Amino acid sequence: ICGELAPDAGQIYMSAGLKLGYLKQRDNFCGEDTVIEAIERIFAPLHELEEEIARAADMAARHPQDNRLLDRLDQLNQEYEKKGGYTYKSEMTGILSSMAFGEEFRQKKIASLSGGERTRLALAALLLEKPDLLILDEPTNHLDIGMLKWLEQYLASYRGSILIVSHDRYFLDRCVNRIFEIEHHHLRAYEGNYTAFAAKKRQLREAELRAYNNQQRELARQEEMIRRMKERGTEKLAKRAQSREKRLAHVQRLDAPQSAEGSIKIEFKQDFQSGGDVIMAEGLAKSFGTGAQKRLLFENVDLDIKRGEKVCIVGPNGVGKTTLLRLLLQELAPDSGRLRIGHNVTFGYYDQGQQLLNPANTVLEEMKQTYRLYTDTKMRSLLGRFLFRGDDVFLSVASLSGGEKARLALLKLMLSGANTLLLDEPTNHMDIESKEVFEEALAEFPGTAIIISHDRYFLQKIPDRILELSAGGITEFLGKYDYYMEKKSQVESGKKYLESMR
Repeated sequence: ICGELAPDAGQIYMSAGLKLGYLKQRDNFCGEDTVIEAIERIFAPLHELEEEIARAADMAARHPQDNRLLDRLDQLNQEYEKKGGYTYKSEMTGILSSMAFGEEFRQKKIASLSGGERTRLALAALLLEKPDLLILDEPTNHLDIGMLKWLEQYLASYRGSILIVSHDRYFLDRCVNRIFEIEHHHLRAYEGNYTAFAAKKRQLREAELRAYNNQQRELARQEEMIRRMKERGTEKLAKRAQSREKRLAHVQRLDAPQSAEGSIKIEFKQDFQSGGDVIMAEGLAKSFGTGAQKRLLFENVDLDIKRGEKVCIVGPNGVGKTTLLRLLLQELAPDSGRLRIGHNVTFGYYDQGQQLLNPANTVLEEMKQTYRLYTDTKMRSLLGRFLFRGDDVFLSVASLSGGEKARLALLKLMLSGANTLLLDEPTNHMDIESKEVFEEALAEFPGTAIIISHDRYFLQKIPDRILELSAGGITEFLGKYDYYMEKKSQVESGKKYLESMR
């Protein structure tokens, strides 16, 4: 659609003068630019117009009697206003702030930004360009819940058309009114959001399977009748059999409904049960840096996690959610506070960056290195359950996509037999079907799970409670995502009311 590749067949038609904007999963920024330089480039035409207005104003001031110069100045000012010249600076500040780029980021070199920060900057730049057709490839990756809510509200009032590739089901429910699904080399369109699509797809698949089974039964019945007629050997029955065979040959056969392309098969088991008290923490605090560079992540964190609980941790990017998991794993020590791990607790850890995988290994070597007692046949069978089939097992870990690395890390976690799972953004890089299989496996897991997640559909399905981490500690919400948001809204309303009373 963007013209970066040519189709093997077919045509793409674009409206004349269509301005197209494309958010890739990898940006094209120049690393030597600062954040503000990269954003200011978007407004180069406005800057040129400002210079033209300055020159025209200077000329008009020197020749106040020349109406043509005054008319030209007026035209330029109108064009400047029409193109957003008087509002672009406040809009730029608003969008950068919403994407977590405060004043302290403006002079930072792009080369120094993390992958997530670069993605957010690319999204901010694209929104400021305001194309007629906005194409977003996985725009919700690297956004925290506050940013996601802002983006949804922004897109809801966007004047252009929007085409989104996304596995974020909650986001799709709020942002789209049509869904195109590509499956088995075909594209099918559905009206409505994700929830409507899922229901219609299920109904369609059931109807197709029902029609196929009915036809197969009828074909088998007709073939059996033809066989019996031929066996009886009379001329009359032979002619009737021949007539039925001709009719049967003209029946348009329904194709068997194709199953999904392949879905992972997950089952989390614990080798043994932990004690009732899994994790107890009191007053945990953690900072990074020293002296003037010292930065507090969080303090006053209290935790009481019981066996069998499914607990989700939420909070803005950079607040220290991953650091908290690493404190629980005892890979890091807290600056202050006490941490106690319960009896018989064994941890399994899934890190969102898959840094625990060795890029030099093949897929099979990576598994054999950790689980030496499995035969190659058994290991290849397990890898097949996670869609590593045939020669895929000899691919290097370094060459795998984000989704493939996620599946490999998940398989290692599944085989660990741990009774307490610490999961850092586990649904990133999963397609929708894999997410649903994973959620089902996690719900059936008898052990304990502590999960960092921004996946709101997941947050609405899995946790017994949600813990919000902030610099000042943990706030507990005894419910799922909608309850969490309702309570947060009540708290915010209460704060605003108190401020107005002052």
